[in-house]
Amino acid sequence: MTKKRKAYYQVEKALKTPHNIIILMGMRKVGKTTILQQLAGEHKGLYVDFKREEDTHKAFVHALNSDCSLILFDEIGYLEGYDQLLEELQREKKKFVISSSSYPALRQLAAEGLGGGRSFVQNIHLLDFEEYLYFTDKISYYGDSYDPTPADVENFYRLKDIPSGMDMVIDRDYMITTFDDIQVSRKSRQFAERGIAIDIDSHKAIVDILAHTLNRHFGLKSFGHTIVGNQEFGSKEADTLDLTESLIYFANVKSREVSPANLATIIAYLLTNSFVFVDLIMTGAGNQKVDDIVNSLLKIKHERELRDFLKQYTFSVVSPLIYTRLMVDLEIIAERESSNPAFKGHLYELAVKSEVLEKDTFYSFMCSYKYSDIITSKGVDLYVPSTWNRPSLFLEATVHHKEDEYHNVAKFLRERELIRVITDVYGTWEEEVEYYRIGYPKALLMLSNKTIFNLKPSKLE
Repeated sequence: MTKKRKAYYQVEKALKTPHNIIILMGMRKVGKTTILQQLAGEHKGLYVDFKREEDTHKAFVHALNSDCSLILFDEIGYLEGYDQLLEELQREKKKFVISSSSYPALRQLAAEGLGGGRSFVQNIHLLDFEEYLYFTDKISYYGDSYDPTPADVENFYRLKDIPSGMDMVIDRDYMITTFDDIQVSRKSRQFAERGIAIDIDSHKAIVDILAHTLNRHFGLKSFGHTIVGNQEFGSKEADTLDLTESLIYFANVKSREVSPANLATIIAYLLTNSFVFVDLIMTGAGNQKVDDIVNSLLKIKHERELRDFLKQYTFSVVSPLIYTRLMVDLEIIAERESSNPAFKGHLYELAVKSEVLEKDTFYSFMCSYKYSDIITSKGVDLYVPSTWNRPSLFLEATVHHKEDEYHNVAKFLRERELIRVITDVYGTWEEEVEYYRIGYPKALLMLSNKTIFNLKPSKLE
């Protein structure tokens, strides 16, 4: 039996709902086309790739007039006037699944032309930890019981032993082709696209930003003449890593100055196109504003404005797998754990947040939450707000083992029922009176399959 991503089964469920239009969203080459083709094969659907059609309008009309009850439209950005044509689908009795390599095009469709409950939106992201274990035969099915090892986590970061076809990398061709797909989509629209547009040079410079977002604050000193990679790997490690085939190497060879206004626009583009997420601080006095982040970035003109903005927020890549996709050799980095232990810790913190935020964001871009005590300035690494069917989660993704007197997770928000978790580098499982202590690998899997929300919450008096 062909193995499938979790998003495949979510789309299958959506096909049984009243929605007749499903929008499959995600970064370019993350697996959307494979899911569409699998759906066509399993459900006898008609698959149409507009990027390969000479007459896209003829192909569209032919699909509507076909006897197939399930139509799968890929690369809809290549269909001229697609934003107007797709509104016709709501009057059809068929089921439609649509996708595109132009993330801005799909976001606008989901928000406007097919928004307001008229379509079902399914996001597909980079592999999560449970999916990795499934595709590498460590588990037989999603939800299977398994005790992962530290080696499983290390191999996950490196995407070791994944099937062929799932090993796409973010290289120069990826960035240029993504830019071309977005440009075609903008020209094909009947109405104006309100997404963030950047030029081809800025698109190539994206790697400079991605390489400086390993769960750290952005800073202007990260850009300019700094060697890309220094911030993550340390100067000695960066000098000796064999990155000659990587995009990071290319960025260093072809570096250029980026104006504060352009840099702010690039950050906004990355945020709204699911390359990075923003870490928001929540305190007892209120929450950091989320709605104005993109607009604030687009208004920035001067270095002082950008510097003040970057002091407020932490932007991170959406997953540690971004570094694998950038062809950074994590195999070498893993061997240098003793010389650079903080790198492993930052990758883990990033993985913890990615397992939650990619599936659980309520905004037009992805957010992670840190809860901070405004008095002591100490915080918890991850706060997941409660929903109607689950409690809130406080999780501390500490890099080092914390003795009882040092941990913070049990001290926040007393008199509320919360799941309080400390993830421990030693891989132990302990159930304390006030919190759970769970090893890195087990905690990562519990976040990935959401069983962590089955833990019993506690209330501190």
